[in-house]
Amino acid sequence: MQGILIADKDMERVAKILGEEGYSVTVTDSVSHMLEGILKKLVKVVLLGSEMDEIPASELIPLLKKCNRKVEIILVSGESSLSQMRKMRSDGLFYHALKFNTPEDTDELRQAVHGAMSSALRH
Repeated sequence: MQGILIADKDMERVAKILGEEGYSVTVTDSVSHMLEGILKKLVKVVLLGSEMDEIPASELIPLLKKCNRKVEIILVSGESSLSQMRKMRSDGLFYHALKFNTPEDTDELRQAVHGAMSSALRH
């Protein structure tokens, strides 16, 4: 099973939408579960919230890429500083989406996931 791991329980609606599109989707709020899926290469795309288990996304991104450099990471969070975004992109962030409130926001995230999955499958 190669699919999408959503590392934020607040994105259940996104998980449902992506599941309906045929993706294998797992939702977790555990860093250890996320790392297990990435190390076993079961996960191609990670949707990551601004923090998990009190660890900021800016610290998780390089760790996830060290576990599997082919995994694509989409950060779903509020606004970040330009310098912080540059650092996360240099660490391997695929895309940054702002937290969604409307159906259009969800559509943007869905398109980002399609792009990330295409990129991950090319590796």
